[in-house]
Amino acid sequence: MSDPWYRLCAKFTNFGELPEGTPCGWIQWKGTDVCMDVRCKCGETTHLDADFAYLIQCGACGRMYWPNSHVSLLELEGEDRKDAEESSYKTTEVMEM
Repeated sequence: MSDPWYRLCAKFTNFGELPEGTPCGWIQWKGTDVCMDVRCKCGETTHLDADFAYLIQCGACGRMYWPNSHVSLLELEGEDRKDAEESSYKTTEVMEM
């Protein structure tokens, strides 16, 4: 059986769910490095692997973006929660808020 993490990624990181022309990005942290898929307002998409991502400029139209520093927390319930609990990617410690 494949890791349930991949189903969660497909569900919550789909650019297609956002309105056309919405600039957006999806990040995966690799230690302090970032692996990022981004989409510009013009529709151009690209992939970045970088030590830092303070500014991103579209190679097609030249628009420049500042990646916001906040991260959305999407609550997992039902089947999504079950998949997260079974995933090998879940955090090893619970953070109390």
